[in-house]
Amino acid sequence: MIDIHAPTHAPMTRRDFFVHLGIVVLGILIAIGLEQSVEYFHHRHQVAELSEQMRVEAQNNLPLIRESIARLQVQAGYIRSLQQALLAGKEIGASADVHGVTPVGGSSLYVSPSRATWSAAQSAGLAALMPAGDAKLYARLDYITASEITGDRDLHQALTALVSECARAHYDHANPAVQRITVAHRDDLLFQLEQVQGVLRSVAGSLSLVEGGDEAIVARVHSLDDMFRYQNAALQRTHAGGFASFYGDSPNRQTLIIPDTPAATE
Repeated sequence: MIDIHAPTHAPMTRRDFFVHLGIVVLGILIAIGLEQSVEYFHHRHQVAELSEQMRVEAQNNLPLIRESIARLQVQAGYIRSLQQALLAGKEIGASADVHGVTPVGGSSLYVSPSRATWSAAQSAGLAALMPAGDAKLYARLDYITASEITGDRDLHQALTALVSECARAHYDHANPAVQRITVAHRDDLLFQLEQVQGVLRSVAGSLSLVEGGDEAIVARVHSLDDMFRYQNAALQRTHAGGFASFYGDSPNRQTLIIPDTPAATE
């Protein structure tokens, strides 16, 4: 048998219903707000951590970049010496008496700058959390670094072609003694030397842009315009360091133009 008990409280009025509903909605809003606050501060921590990792990576890149530029300057000087030696040779009919140039020595190893931090951030989806200005700056610098790595490969290929041409011409470029080669071979060697010189300028320019970009990151700049000023200064130093024909204009140039790059994040 079913027992029916009288209610212990008065029937809920419309006012009571809306008060109860408001309490429930307020509790949900508070829970959502707390969750969003925790997520916001977590993202802020991630962005701050990523920015610091980028700064440390940039700081570590700088001595490697400057050492590579110095080596490129030495190599460019050697290429110019070979050009002068070939041009100073005495022509005898279809042949020419030329001499080589003793290499300066030292390492010719170039270490490309690291962009592992930005690549990892993109893979993990953290790049989308960065402020727009920072993301554009990092994406542009990543693009320029990729161009510099391509330039390294081009330089290796140009030097390989030069070594092959020296062998074909029977020209010992490191031997300062007089050697007789054909005028045709001498002209081919001059062409290959010019190719190497052009790639050296390109790689030095790219490295300077990367150097300026890393200097900007270390200085904690947050816009492309601010980064461009650092890159301009780095290019001017490269001009003074033996690549004065890079960009084919005056060392007083102040305007830097860099090709557009893909968007940092979608």
